[in-house]
Amino acid sequence: MAIKFNFILETLSALVVAAVLFHVSTAHGDRRKVLVFKWNPIKNVTDPKVVDIGKFAINEHNKEAKIKLKFQKNVKGEIQVVEDVYYAENYRMVIAATDGGGSPHNYLAEGGRREALMVGWWTPIKDLTNPKVVEIGKFAVDEHNKEAKTKLEYQKVVEGEKQTVTDVHYYRKNYRLVIAATDGGSPHNYLAEVADMPWEKSRNLTSFKEKN
Repeated sequence: MAIKFNFILETLSALVVAAVLFHVSTAHGDRRKVLVFKWNPIKNVTDPKVVDIGKFAINEHNKEAKIKLKFQKNVKGEIQVVEDVYYAENYRMVIAATDGGGSPHNYLAEGGRREALMVGWWTPIKDLTNPKVVEIGKFAVDEHNKEAKTKLEYQKVVEGEKQTVTDVHYYRKNYRLVIAATDGGSPHNYLAEVADMPWEKSRNLTSFKEKN
């Protein structure tokens, strides 16, 4: 016998903003721009960390609203990374919870956590033909073509630098590459910046422009 539930979507106020202070070193005193990455689906909503966030959201809402919801499970969710001198994770999650032993309802919770970053120096890339560097260069050209509706053809990486950004939960490599590419004619040089995040198997093109 099929039972149909009416799912109610409500909004919980906030998750958490937890600041863990570390020494932050910015390269050569340069002011770092804010990087706002796109929202990505959370692939495993049963991951212990994600479950903890769901439970925290319900508990905080219970305190604020003086109610007694009971966490059941995370239904789905998205995550967004934002960086300046902090590493921040924003969460947008749908959480199933019960109120007094009845049928579960779905709640939409939004919030985030942040931690200070340790930012390394920019260092020259010595081997520009390294397969990883070539892969990053081709990625930058392909992503720019998608975004700008152009048809640049990758030729080679002319020069480049890399930088490591870390905290206790996070690791990222930034690449700043000068790439030679053609657009139906002679090659031009383009300056591309790519954030490579192996911890979540993703990359983002953060800047791409013709180099004067």
